Amino acid sequence: MTRSKSISKRLGAMLMACAMMFAMAVSANAADTANETTETYQVTIYKKNGTSISMANGIVAGNATVTTAADGKARVDIPIKPIYNYTAMGMFTADGYLKSVVLSGATGIVTPNTITYPSATLTITANSMPTNLRFAVTSSRIDLYKVGTSNPYWMSHVSPAFVIALTPVSA
Repeated sequence: MTRSKSISKRLGAMLMACAMMFAMAVSANAADTANETTETYQVTIYKKNGTSISMANGIVAGNATVTTAADGKARVDIPIKPIYNYTAMGMFTADGYLKSVVLSGATGIVTPNTITYPSATLTITANSMPTNLRFAVTSSRIDLYKVGTSNPYWMSHVSPAFVIALTPVSA
């Protein structure tokens, strides 16, 4: 009997220690999110020269949400949509789906990254928000499909460079 009491006490102590560790992890996570700020921005996509609006601006499906952590790191979530009936180089018409971006000084990912999608999110992460609120996309991949289908177009993709500009939305 003494041995089973000893085992029970040890198990009880282990369970208490686990519960305390869990509580500490939850409170630490709550503290991290408490130090984040979230703001809303209007999104405009310009040609790489930064002054003329790009045809890629058609992918923007709404305002961006920017979450900035206490350490200054920023996450920008931009809702996107396909460009239907995209006329590339004035030569052909296809549906265009943004699949990937390469940014200068930041990283970007499109989710979901399926063959075609009705909507998606472009998430940009950076060590800090640029002071001019612009992200330079040095290369991108827009996959092209025959209009209204998931069949790839003969010219499978285009790779434009462009600038993503953010403008604060007034509260």
